[in-house]
Formats: sequence, structure tokens, C-alpha cells
Amino acid sequence: MKTWQVIFACALLGLISGISATMFELGASPVVNHAIFPGPVEDAALKPGTLDGPHSKVVVDLEMYDAGNMQRDVEYKHRFVLQNKGDSPLRLKQGETSCKCTMSKLVDDFVPPDGQAEVELSWKPFKDGPFGQRAEVFTNDPKRPRVTLSIKGRVISTHAIVPDRMIIGSVSVNESQQAQVQLRGYRDDLKIDQVTLADAQTSTLFDVHVSPMAAEELKADDPDAKIGFLVHLTVKPGLPLGPIHQTILLHTNLPTSPLIEIPVDGAVTGGVSVYGVGFDFNAEQSVLSIGTVKRHEGVVATMLVRMRGAEYQQAKLKVIDVSPSWLKVSLGEVKENAESSVANATVTVEVPENSKPTVLLGPQKSHMGSIRLQTGMPSTPELKIYLSFAIED
Repeated sequence: MKTWQVIFACALLGLISGISATMFELGASPVVNHAIFPGPVEDAALKPGTLDGPHSKVVVDLEMYDAGNMQRDVEYKHRFVLQNKGDSPLRLKQGETSCKCTMSKLVDDFVPPDGQAEVELSWKPFKDGPFGQRAEVFTNDPKRPRVTLSIKGRVISTHAIVPDRMIIGSVSVNESQQAQVQLRGYRDDLKIDQVTLADAQTSTLFDVHVSPMAAEELKADDPDAKIGFLVHLTVKPGLPLGPIHQTILLHTNLPTSPLIEIPVDGAVTGGVSVYGVGFDFNAEQSVLSIGTVKRHEGVVATMLVRMRGAEYQQAKLKVIDVSPSWLKVSLGEVKENAESSVANATVTVEVPENSKPTVLLGPQKSHMGSIRLQTGMPSTPELKIYLSFAIED
């Protein structure tokens, strides 16, 4: 063989290999799923028959299937029926399906006159909102060489909590408080099998009761809801000061949502309030934000502690615990105001100069500093304040 012939043959072989690799990559595209059918796969576009003489005639019972309301992460299926009303065999071959939808079954490639074939589509929605998918089937019907099968519907959650959390707001340490939320179900078989609380240590201070919603009230609030419940919560006196750390757990019969969580949002306040002086103090979280401190400078942060009510005359602050222990905490004199039944005192926290570099910025409170004070007031015997700060060189 001549040299130029060898070079040409190698080049042709390389071209064929490149084309084959490209076709394989395109066939594996995640955007388009090619349907899989029994028998050899040929060109999708069939050569249609002619109207002269016997020919096939494809008839579809329903080309657009309305699936209605669907749930996320649940697999659905529907079978389309294609009939041959012609006088010649109807040939069917796979086309393309839209993303996340596959054409799984075609019983026969050839459908005899007066016969029928089934095409089954399956899909699994993953996002709330309108839903639509399609699949193509190529035929040898001279009038309908292509049939498009479509799915439409709307994807909704199995349930909704309205509002999305149990809002208590501020509640006094010696008072009880009530609140409620709606649990709306979008399938009529929703059942609540059990109610528990996430924080077992304080569970005895919470009372949860679930009752069915009136149908008229439910439809007025949400026409799409099939069933509804009112979740009632009573917070009893005795919770510790600060933010409420509790979550209501509803155990249900829903396969996709066996556990529905309802956070309880609120804070317990007593006869004691804290205010930052030149520094931000989050009363709901009981956190003083000191920020980043230069090691060679240090910083002094001051808070005002205000004690009020019938017990204000018993107010007497005392430091119980400081973390980290090298922080310096000093207490100002308690000053009473008989007219307002209020006693005020300052609390000063010093980050000493040349303290070792550290990061106690949170956001978890276990990653912050803290001080614990005794107040002398029976209703609020202790006060814990978290300190968010860092020291850098």
C-alpha cells in the first residue's frame, strides 16, 4: 500500500472514532432522555406511508393528561393508549422526552389494524409550582408522522404551617401565654398520630392540643387545602429567662413528611431587663456584641441592668460565674427609684490588654463567652448574659 493511502486510511479511522465518541456523548445528554423500547433502535423519524392504498391511522385517546395537584418527590405514572384505525399495520418508534421524564414501555413496535399500544410515562416532581412534560412518538401514519404526549399539573407541598412558627413573643416568667397555628393538609388522608416536644427538659411547661378546623374556615383561608388542624400551645409559668428553645413535633401518616416541626418563637422576660451602653445587646437572645478587639488595646463594655416590680427592693447583684475566667466583671451600686419601683445597676465587662487571641463570636451560644449573675429577686433569681467577641493581634 502506498504511503498516501496509509495516511488517508488512518485519518479516516480517526474521523470515524471521533464521530462515534461524539454521538455517544450526545446520547447521554442529561437534558434529553431517549426512550428505550424492545427491539433494535433505528432512526426515530419513520418514513410515513402514503394515502394511496392501505395505510395506518393513529388515534390517541388523550394526548394531554392533567395530573392535577401533585406532591414533590413522589413518582407518578400514566399510560397513553394509541390505536390503529387504519387498514395497514401502524409502526411506532421512540422520540424524545423532556428532562426528568422517561418513556418506559411500548408493548409493540407494530400495531395491527384495530389494535392498540400503550405508552407509559413516569415522572417525579421536585419543585413546587406548575409542572409540564412531554414525550414524542414517531409513526408511519401519513397524516400524523409525529404524536406528542403531554403531562401537566401543579406541584404542591403535602402540608403548610400558617404562620410557619408558633409565635409567643415576650412572656413574663410568672405568666402563662397562649398561641396557635394552622396545619393545612393538601391530601385528605392526613392524620396526626402523636405530638411530642423536642426539648424534654422543659416539656412539662408546654401544653399542646390539636383540634380539627371547621371546613368553612379552612376553605375561606385556603381553597386548595383538603383538611386542616388548629395546633394550640399554652406556655406555663416557670421557664428560664431568655429565648425559648422548644419545637413541637407532629408525627403524621405522610410517607414524605412523617415528622412536621413547628418552632416556638419567643422569649421569657422577668422583672429584669438589660441594655447595652455603647454596645449592641440583643434582649431576645441575651447576647452582648462586643465585636473584634485588638489584643494590645483591650476593651471595656458596660451594660445597665434594670430591676422593676414589687420585688425591686430585694435586688442585689452578685457574680456567680464568668467564662472565660480571665474576663474581668465588676458591678455598680444598685440605685433604687421608689417612684417608679425600679432599681438600676451597671455591669462592666473588661477584656484585659494583652489577652491571648481567641474567637468567641458564636453564632452558637456554646461558642460565646458568658457571665451569670444572681439578682436577689425571687421571680428572676439568675440572669445569664452571653458575650460575643474575638481578640486579634
